[in-house]
Amino acid sequence: MADWEALEDKINRDMQAMRKFSNRVQLLRTRTAVMERANAKMNMNLARMSEEMAANPPNPEEWDAMKTKLTDWSTRYDDIAERARPHEELRNNK
Repeated sequence: MADWEALEDKINRDMQAMRKFSNRVQLLRTRTAVMERANAKMNMNLARMSEEMAANPPNPEEWDAMKTKLTDWSTRYDDIAERARPHEELRNNK
């Protein structure tokens, strides 16, 4: 009888560990998706800007506006990457 109870306890502990791991995986999956979307959006924005600059060379005012946009995009991307970094390291180390 004690063997059955020990087996039941082990199964319950394993199930709890699996639920906890599943929650962690879901969080990491969400963070990864956010990083992928941010990366795709930044790449798309940079490609659009590059195409526009090739078709219509910018004047100094437009150049300053583009530089400001680029700085804003990279700053936002860096913020997202910084928030995701601890989770990414945790994922890669486990």
